[in-house]
Amino acid sequence: MPADQPRPLTGRRLFAALPVAEWARGYRRRLLRGDVLAGLTVWALIVPESVAYAEIAGVPPQNAFYAAPIALVGYALLGGSRFLIVGATSAAAVLSASTVSGVSSDPGAAVGLSAALAVIVGAVLVAAGAARLGFLTNFLAEPALVGFLFGMALTIMVRQAAKILGVSSGEGDFFQRLAKLLSQAGDWSWTTITVGVTAVVSLLLLERLLPRLPASLIVLAAGLILSQALNLHAHGVETVGRIPAAVPVPHLPDIASADWAELAGGSLGVALVVFAESYSIAGRFARLHGDEVKADREMVAVGAVNLAVGFFRGFVVSGSASRSAAAEGAGGRSPMVSLVAAVLVLFTGAFLTSLFTPLPEAVLGAIVIVAVKGFLRVGELRRYATHDRPSLWIALTALVGVLAFDLLPGLVIAVLMSLLLFIAYSSTPRGRSWGCCPAPACGATCRSTHEPWRHRESSWPGRTGRSSSATSIASARP
Repeated sequence: MPADQPRPLTGRRLFAALPVAEWARGYRRRLLRGDVLAGLTVWALIVPESVAYAEIAGVPPQNAFYAAPIALVGYALLGGSRFLIVGATSAAAVLSASTVSGVSSDPGAAVGLSAALAVIVGAVLVAAGAARLGFLTNFLAEPALVGFLFGMALTIMVRQAAKILGVSSGEGDFFQRLAKLLSQAGDWSWTTITVGVTAVVSLLLLERLLPRLPASLIVLAAGLILSQALNLHAHGVETVGRIPAAVPVPHLPDIASADWAELAGGSLGVALVVFAESYSIAGRFARLHGDEVKADREMVAVGAVNLAVGFFRGFVVSGSASRSAAAEGAGGRSPMVSLVAAVLVLFTGAFLTSLFTPLPEAVLGAIVIVAVKGFLRVGELRRYATHDRPSLWIALTALVGVLAFDLLPGLVIAVLMSLLLFIAYSSTPRGRSWGCCPAPACGATCRSTHEPWRHRESSWPGRTGRSSSATSIASARP
């Protein structure tokens, strides 16, 4: 064969070109024990949380079992982080539900629309990564993102509170749903409230007293046992009901061409948050362990995972901070963790879904509420109020925007606030102190030039080499 003629792309060469080849070649048997234990830990978190997030996304619980193993295997093959665990998250699920509901309010159409949205989000991220646009997420400034995520968490909580109260949350924004809940006070189910509040308290106590144990799985198992033993469904407690066996099978989203076009409009915001969430978590672990992750490569990997998930009737997925941290804490040191967890989730979906039939909806609501509490960064708002008033107003504007106008309009407000923040920073003369971090906030003395955000860990991207979105998202739990 002539030297200048390209060699045929064989299966071996294709495998060597994938990121999986990098870690598979150097894998050591001594890592296997820690990776298996971490895989078990991730499985213990994925099973209850994915079922809960499927309900947030507005799709049946079995779709969580379609999406989870595909996401885990996909990122293990294509991702650049040794520690990132990709799957359903509260942020991705609620943004998916918000986008889909804007196209159709028919619950029967949610599965196809959610899968199609995952495909579009994946295609957007793959194209953006190929065009080397990974830097764009740096323009989600920390104060705007703090406010957006705070509002998103409150929106999720008010929706899940309906399950704990045993009533419907209705439709509309946060305030409309809250008013609906309060107006139904006479219809609240005190049996359901007892179940939900007990689940919330149990989760909080387990996280505080026994942080290494899978609190959500323990509470889920206890809820199943007590529901069966006490026949809670007969006492008015809503349960999940039958979940069909869930083995991922390729399936093209069957929706109208007009729906594809409508979904594309909201996909950009979803893609931005999904990648910012994933890359910030991967970057945090890379810094801790001396690794390197490349933004454009991660954008392509997360996009390809969402493409695959969409073709298996899943919904939008992202990197999970809680599962990634749990895997690392359990001794996981390679993507083998994701492969082990994928096998366990596949087995659960194929043979164990019938076990979830008596699970109270209130327990799922409790799991979600506790999972998103990490987004309620009251301490950060308090710090802004004390040391950085402009950032406080930006965060509050994004927060109120989410509560009053819903998630996607709130995201647009957060992006606009980020751009205004960037413009204000860029146009501030070096002699002025707008936004300058004071010494009590960062432990450093501001220079005589009073450069804005000079000493803050969340400095504007490009000034210290660390993006503000990384600080904001990676520090939250879900």
